[in-house]
Amino acid sequence: MKNVDINTVYEEIRLVRKKLEYLENILIPEETLSEKELKEIDKLRAEALEEHKKGQTIKLDEL
Repeated sequence: MKNVDINTVYEEIRLVRKKLEYLENILIPEETLSEKELKEIDKLRAEALEEHKKGQTIKLDEL
């Protein structure tokens, strides 16, 4: 087995992480949302929470 110091191992790990991040960005590109879309999502989330509080939701088990 080859003798290596901890700095060499650390550098290899950094390179692997960089490559992994690059591949993730290619395979799973990040979506950017406009301010309007973010507000719409927040509005829908608030509506869903209100419906849940009022008991107007259906459990997934019942579908």
